[in-house]
Amino acid sequence: MYVIVDKEYVFWWDKSMRVQNFRGVTLYQPAGIQNMSHIIAMFDSGAGVEVMTYQGHLTVHVYAPYTFIVRILNFYFKKLLIVIFLEWNFWFVGKIFKGL
Repeated sequence: MYVIVDKEYVFWWDKSMRVQNFRGVTLYQPAGIQNMSHIIAMFDSGAGVEVMTYQGHLTVHVYAPYTFIVRILNFYFKKLLIVIFLEWNFWFVGKIFKGL
């Protein structure tokens, strides 16, 4: 796997280079990994990406900050409540009109 930052390749030659800081992003290679098959990128916004390769398969984990997750969940929860409310109202109104 190749890591490119500002149009330049990034390498981890020894243990002192496990954490490398760049403008807006911090790159980290976990201990015990020697072949750049597991890289973690943490951005200044709080988001992060973990990329792993194993036997030709690529795995990506995306991490979002807690405030972002709460904002998204609040949006979907409010939307869900509106949908439930409308469905219940349509069911109730339908029952009233059937009785007329």
